[in-house]
Amino acid sequence: MDYDTIKKYTDDLINKGDYKTACEIHKKALETSIKTNNKKFIIKFHKLLSIDYEKLKDFKNSTKHIKAYMELREEWFVDQNNKYTEILLKKYDILGKENKIYELTYIKDILIDKRNKDALTGLLNRRFLNEYISKDLNQYKPCTEILSVLMIDIDYFKKYNDKYGHIKGDEVISEIGKVLNEICCTQKYMGIRYGGEEFLLLLQDTDESEAVKIAEEILNKVVNLNIEHVESLIYKKITVSIGISTSEYIKDYNEVIDQADKGLYLAKRSGKNKYVFIKESLVLS
Repeated sequence: MDYDTIKKYTDDLINKGDYKTACEIHKKALETSIKTNNKKFIIKFHKLLSIDYEKLKDFKNSTKHIKAYMELREEWFVDQNNKYTEILLKKYDILGKENKIYELTYIKDILIDKRNKDALTGLLNRRFLNEYISKDLNQYKPCTEILSVLMIDIDYFKKYNDKYGHIKGDEVISEIGKVLNEICCTQKYMGIRYGGEEFLLLLQDTDESEAVKIAEEILNKVVNLNIEHVESLIYKKITVSIGISTSEYIKDYNEVIDQADKGLYLAKRSGKNKYVFIKESLVLS
């Protein structure tokens, strides 16, 4: 049986509330897909199993399968990009023609852009951040040597996933990604999905007063998304907490990021849905 046939059959079972049988069918289909090395089906059945286990209140297995789904989907995406590049190179004979260097560079830039983007939010990903801060600082030094960093985390996100499910959790991450993409509309601002429900903004040429205004804008925009969160202990909507740090003379990006992370920790500890700004020994909120 192919994927569509299996899914149609198990959808009928799920509509009848027979999640256990649907789960067993998806497990066997995943095993078959692994044996036949059908990567596309492996990814799809991991996603279905994450939903099955969520319905069965088995959140440990649901998390395991959603994690496998996301990791394999990313690998598949990179692999497809590589194959697409090979096809283009063969089709246009770019490697052997000097007058096609521009086309090759253009294609490379597109693939690098996709490689560095988080598929769920459209923000830059952790891979990009690691490569960015590992390069020579002078290559990226802002004109004024001022850098502000915002570390952002969704409040009570685990409780949200437990209540509404991981699919809804992904939708929340995507919506917050849209908010941050709107903020990062200039070249001097970079929005990064740092990991899970954490985000990072690198704001070049941005002093502490501007950074605080941006943090306040993010807090307001996230609340105005009006995403219900009945399990939140502070507000019955999705909110975020933010840590802010600013450096006038950048010696190490990691130091500025660590300071913002400390600010985020304090924001979480002191009530959430707020920002905490750290400047050397000062803490402002």
